[in-house]
Amino acid sequence: MRRRELRRDRVVVTLRGAQPERVLSACAKQGVEVSRVTPVENFCLKATVSAFQVGKVKEIASKYQCQVENVRVSRAGRFLRKGKRRALFALLVAALALLSWLSSLFIWEIRVVGNETVSTASILRALDDCGVSAGTFWPKMNIDLVRSGVQRRVKGLEWFTVNLHGSVADVIVTERTEAPEVVDNDAPYELYAAHSGIVVKMEVLQGQPLVQRGDFVTSGQVLVSGAPEDIQGEHTGVHALGSVRVRTAYCLTAQMPLTKQKAASAGRRHTRWAILFGKKRMNFGKSSSIPGALCDKIYTVSVCAIPGLVRLPVTLLREDVTPLTLTDAREQEKAARARLEQTLLDALRAQIGADGEVISKHFSESKSGDTLTVTLRCECEQEIALSRPCEVPNFPTEEGNTND
Repeated sequence: MRRRELRRDRVVVTLRGAQPERVLSACAKQGVEVSRVTPVENFCLKATVSAFQVGKVKEIASKYQCQVENVRVSRAGRFLRKGKRRALFALLVAALALLSWLSSLFIWEIRVVGNETVSTASILRALDDCGVSAGTFWPKMNIDLVRSGVQRRVKGLEWFTVNLHGSVADVIVTERTEAPEVVDNDAPYELYAAHSGIVVKMEVLQGQPLVQRGDFVTSGQVLVSGAPEDIQGEHTGVHALGSVRVRTAYCLTAQMPLTKQKAASAGRRHTRWAILFGKKRMNFGKSSSIPGALCDKIYTVSVCAIPGLVRLPVTLLREDVTPLTLTDAREQEKAARARLEQTLLDALRAQIGADGEVISKHFSESKSGDTLTVTLRCECEQEIALSRPCEVPNFPTEEGNTND
């Protein structure tokens, strides 16, 4: 590269000696290109030669008892060289600007915001069905048709729109709020037991209680009737309301093996590279995976983009693959017992609810071979009253009939 630059560069030299013109003649005979010869003073000439041949000019000048002085780069050569570099740089900038402008006419990144219950994958699939995906030419896209198509395909969306920022599409959604269930307070409802236990506290606001404090109730038993009977022996339908707390007993069991298989490194990490041009992938190497082998893969994605504005359809993928092997690892019994106890407590809390109270608990453990079993026996106090519709004799229904 340096030799090419020297061959192109022109250098101004000063020849000083008894006969500098003989140096020019010798240079011409030996193929040294000399131009712009100008006399400066007596026994002194100024000439322009190639920077690559300055050494040869000095060698010829020494044979004729002349000296080469004031070697400097020609302004014209320097200007042309810089001009070529600037032109190349300007051409490169123009090409990048054109590529960025063309890329901004296509959608290369889709971001979904505002969704909580509706999955992002379902929204992206609906957009793909409507013709909106990576590589879509957005000037021909009809936003109204896309909006109606997505709302028809995805249930639970109240509002949907697409905002375009260059090659980035922001999909903004608002989920539909479901109307609360309407309960007819005049319809007959009864309270029943969700769990067996001994009644320790009971408050009835409406309805006829069928149990009292100290009674043992079973799961599904009616606690408060929604069809009380008056003194005349007639039944009236009411919406039973109240609270029933009972003392319950639980016995929960969990087990786990103490020896488990653990993955460990089985060789040197390999790195593979790939480039995505739009939807086309170009792999560098024989294969981008290890079929049939246990391995750990870490992907690093580098996107060519101006964040939030322009994204070029070029993505660099780095894949770090580490072969793994399975080895037996034994867990300490103390740590395993603590994990099982916490699992049982979480399961108990899910059954008794947030307002439930654990009165007493006891853990026991047993070991069979390589399996550890932990049992939780506990006594709790919790709310068990649940509401459900009930039938009342001679009570009018919505159709105007009566229950016989």
